[in-house]
Amino acid sequence: MYQAVTLSADGGTAPYAWSISSGQLATGLTLSSDGVVTGKSSKAGQFGFTVKVTDAAGGSSTQPAGLQVFAALAVTQPCISQCNVGAGCSVCGAFGTVSGGLGPYTYQVIKGDVPQGMSLSGLSLKGGFPLTPVAEFGLTVQVADVFGAHVTDQAYWYAYNPATLFNGGSCINFNTGSCTATWTYSGGNPSAAPSVLWARAANCDCSSGLPPNFNAVAKGGNVTITAGPVACDQSGWIGQVTLTLVDRTSCHTTYSSDPVDIDVDISNNC
Repeated sequence: MYQAVTLSADGGTAPYAWSISSGQLATGLTLSSDGVVTGKSSKAGQFGFTVKVTDAAGGSSTQPAGLQVFAALAVTQPCISQCNVGAGCSVCGAFGTVSGGLGPYTYQVIKGDVPQGMSLSGLSLKGGFPLTPVAEFGLTVQVADVFGAHVTDQAYWYAYNPATLFNGGSCINFNTGSCTATWTYSGGNPSAAPSVLWARAANCDCSSGLPPNFNAVAKGGNVTITAGPVACDQSGWIGQVTLTLVDRTSCHTTYSSDPVDIDVDISNNC
């Protein structure tokens, strides 16, 4: 966008006639004979030229002049398709950058609402994303520069809660020295499975250490648990292991996932 500029002169006899005596305006801009620069240029930059003004009596004067054309005002919209962000996260609130035009810029919410507990600073939400059953929300912000040019930035978020473990069984096998079990989970990042942490349960009268070759992997709503094997001449393991789901993504939730104690009892009666 380019604002029209009207040139002026003093002295002589009006009316005045204006022209460019050397150099040139940016492509797309013209100087009318009555001294108004108008048009639209697609090329940003600083342009120098010499202006000539001639009065009604034939007197003339020249003056060096310059004109700066700013790039068109624009915004990036990284969350227009929806960004996934964990509840409580306070480092992933940016949803655009501004370029072009001439600052300072102003920002106005024209659709949607800033989530409760957060605030808007430019094209960024400040504070932690709320823990709420209403996980999807959107915002449209209008950005304007000092010339009055304006563009809009649309952003949509899915603020997910931490994953929850439920519906599973013990990992017990008295005969082969190895066991498997499956638990299900829900919630968490819809685009990435959580990581599983495990440790020997607190206040548990357990065998020493952890079950041999213990492993737990979360994928597609299930956590697959394995332990063992132990050989015929090895002692088995009995006790409880605490499993916790952890969000490892860059915009992870800061709320804790639920810990679950799993009974593990493996031996090899060979």
